[in-house]
Amino acid sequence: MSYPQQRRYRGVNRLSFALGTVAGLMLWGGFAQAASTANLNMIGHDADELAGVQIPLDESCAALQVEGAERLLLLSPESQPDKAILLGLENAKVLWAQPVPWQDDHGGFNSVKTAGSCDGKQLTLYSQMPYWAATFIQTFEQNGRELHFLSHGFADASAEILEAAIVAVETQGAEPVAPEGLESPFEGLMYPHNYIHRYSMEAAIARGHAAALAQYKAGETEVAAKILQEMFELTRSLHTLVGGSSQMESLTPLQQWVAVWWEQDIPWQTYTPALNDYGFFLQELGEHGEAIGMLEAVVELAPNRTVAYLNLADSQWQLGQRAAAQRNYETYAWQMEQQNLGAQIPARAIQRQR
Repeated sequence: MSYPQQRRYRGVNRLSFALGTVAGLMLWGGFAQAASTANLNMIGHDADELAGVQIPLDESCAALQVEGAERLLLLSPESQPDKAILLGLENAKVLWAQPVPWQDDHGGFNSVKTAGSCDGKQLTLYSQMPYWAATFIQTFEQNGRELHFLSHGFADASAEILEAAIVAVETQGAEPVAPEGLESPFEGLMYPHNYIHRYSMEAAIARGHAAALAQYKAGETEVAAKILQEMFELTRSLHTLVGGSSQMESLTPLQQWVAVWWEQDIPWQTYTPALNDYGFFLQELGEHGEAIGMLEAVVELAPNRTVAYLNLADSQWQLGQRAAAQRNYETYAWQMEQQNLGAQIPARAIQRQR
């Protein structure tokens, strides 16, 4: 994990840093007692002879007290890979050793992807989980040779990148843009397969749909349509990041979206309501040709979605496709009758069947 990433994690406060709990301190007490013998066995040994992972500390940690030693070393012993010990060295030999009171109930510790930075006498460790960008953060205060737990936090750079892309679409109907200095809005998204999958795409479609409906109810039909279009397109872009099919150039946007959702095993029940409303929004904007394409896909995927037949028939009627419109008005009316909703059939749907 690079130090620029660590600084970024330090700035993530919305997931909160909270004070440690009494329970955490009790857990620490048990570890400290078990580790004390191992720590004493290190004293007098050459640091280079100690088996384990040396945890890098950045230049800011020069402010930590060396307490009679020449320099400090943070080590995760081979015998305790889920723990860390702060060592004071003199002539490369261990002068003193104190365990770091990492609180297991506030997150896991992965020694090979842990690094530290400091602010005065406070040491913050960032421990990234295997095959995830998820990083547990704990801060300790130095008092003499000992470190005392202060607070904990959490950050996930990949989840934040994905969330930023979704928010850009659902709040503005805008295509995600790359942050300054980056070439892609998804640059820095680590382990994409663990973040881009059926469930994250389902959530993106649902959020886009909810945001679009809110805009439509506020009288912003054009914005509503744009949000759904960009959210559908976002799922296609995400699909390519995880090795999705690239043989889609000859397909229409609608065909590409449906192909992506099919490859991601997203049930049609998840996206057909959003497709239906997108077609309806296009219809409201007078874009009947595009609306027909969307709505035809909806009735093919979800033949029992009754309202789609009405929307489809209305657009076909507007473009003079009377025979096709009449068939869909008939299907709509029949399905409404089957649901005992005949009284709610609009007059035009009855009149235009003749």
